[in-house]
Amino acid sequence: MRKLFASFLLFASIVAPSLAHADELPTLVPMRSIPLTSEPAAEPQREWNSPALAVTGSIVAGLGIAATITGAVIYADDPCTGDDTGSATGSITTIGLPACGMGFGQAAGGITMLGGAGLVLIGTPLIVAGAWQVDSDDAGVPPTTAKLSVGPARADFAVTF
Repeated sequence: MRKLFASFLLFASIVAPSLAHADELPTLVPMRSIPLTSEPAAEPQREWNSPALAVTGSIVAGLGIAATITGAVIYADDPCTGDDTGSATGSITTIGLPACGMGFGQAAGGITMLGGAGLVLIGTPLIVAGAWQVDSDDAGVPPTTAKLSVGPARADFAVTF
């Protein structure tokens, strides 16, 4: 109890001289102002690096996926795959493509799948590079405004950008 009373007297001896001015309160720690608004701190505006590049990459990657699926279908539809008899009834060889033994379906399907995978490998970095978030160049620039002033003898039109 004595220690508490002693610390109170010490505190009062430090604070009492600063209370000589009735309009000032003692400051024991530096104060910083805290805004009372509910708005968060303004962050720099961000935008895509190149939307056209991202869209182009999406189209190229989509074509690559379609080509890969098409190549897989051609590869799987080869009539000679797993069939040594050479019967090509109802398969794609009946529309004028080479007969069994040449492996046309496997070769064409494999090449188409590799080409499609290549397109996907090209399109993916394009999407990433185009959609990369960068700081906006026009952050803090006021928008374009137009002003029309009309008076009794003249009219003015001013555009700021």
